[in-house]
Amino acid sequence: MLAFYLNKINPYSWMDASVRKNFFSNKFEVTVGARNLFNVTNVQITQGGGSTGGTHGGGVSDMMLGYGRSYFLKLTYNLNFN
Repeated sequence: MLAFYLNKINPYSWMDASVRKNFFSNKFEVTVGARNLFNVTNVQITQGGGSTGGTHGGGVSDMMLGYGRSYFLKLTYNLNFN
């Protein structure tokens, strides 16, 4: 028997930010930033399903979405051969 169930994933927001600055006549560039500023790791899912319970039954569970907030630093040097 083929059955379809409606599942609902709760809304969430994801935001990254970075700042870039050039130095020494645009030869050296520094970028700093952060990913997943809201620190989203899990999102709740409401599962529709039969009344049989078990793995495929209805209920609320968490879906792993990310590993949390992270930071980065990027250094770039431009070699201009003119």
